[in-house]
Amino acid sequence: MKSIHAPLCCLLIAIVTVNAVPMSNKAEIRRNIRLCAKEMGVSSREAIRVLKGNFADDSDNIKCFMKCMFYSMGFIDDNDQVVEEAIREKVMANMDSEEAEALYSKCKIAGEDICDTSYLVYKCIFENYEIADDMLDF
Repeated sequence: MKSIHAPLCCLLIAIVTVNAVPMSNKAEIRRNIRLCAKEMGVSSREAIRVLKGNFADDSDNIKCFMKCMFYSMGFIDDNDQVVEEAIREKVMANMDSEEAEALYSKCKIAGEDICDTSYLVYKCIFENYEIADDMLDF
């Protein structure tokens, strides 16, 4: 059974990292959105919609788009395993450890596969973490 820790940690990182990166890195994130959307067969518009909290589309393609985003940022390796060093570095730098632990506990969700788990955990975090307005300015 695959660990549910990988997508959860990756989602924590994705959420706190977008707001903490310079504009040049935001351009890279936008590029990754386009690449992952194309790879997973979804439009950039659909991908951005889900990243901004519209969870009406829960297709397998959208779910795997979420996994692709974490992989493209280096938080999941080729074997769908978490890269813990990267996660610890980013979480500790950008989020209070107690807040991160509370969110982690609440959103510890196992889906049918790594794509489903990534989607479900992202949705949980999105709904339970106050995201800065400019964070989702893709």
